Amino acid sequence: KLNEYEQAVKAYENAISFAPDDYRYYVALDELYAITGREKEREKLYQRAPISVKKNFNYLLKRTEYLIDIGRYSEALKILRNNTFLPWEGWTKARQVYVTALLYRAEMYMRKGKYKEAVKELFSAMEYPENLGTGRPPVPVFAREYYKLGLCYEKMKNKKIALKYFEKAAKENPRLLSEQTY
Repeated sequence: KLNEYEQAVKAYENAISFAPDDYRYYVALDELYAITGREKEREKLYQRAPISVKKNFNYLLKRTEYLIDIGRYSEALKILRNNTFLPWEGWTKARQVYVTALLYRAEMYMRKGKYKEAVKELFSAMEYPENLGTGRPPVPVFAREYYKLGLCYEKMKNKKIALKYFEKAAKENPRLLSEQTY
């Protein structure tokens, strides 16, 4: 709360030394390392975590965020696809991280001119894998996915399908202010 990150880092490093099996300390310390730009410490933190921590879905989710931060999207997606995340009511974090990894990977493919691969990732981003613990809402919003699909199809010289997705993006109603609003 005081933005005294260095003191917080020391406190959480100390806490881990006293309770090495408490996943919450690893999750919090990773967040502090991310805030302070300590990528090497983040990797070391994951390497030294005990097996009991490495099996915790909260820890696994934090690990995927780290992998996304350093551009290792395929590794993040492998973790997300091969583990079960147990939500509490209204919790959507695992799916949000899953979508983020797919969107970044789609962007990477788009920059390389690999539009078919990007399209595949964008369609995957519109799925709701059961293991992520978030069910498909009655009216999901896919404005950004549709827009990016339109861009891909435009680059692939398929203007008819591109227009279809641009129109779908324009018709989306995010209802609440979110990343989908843009």
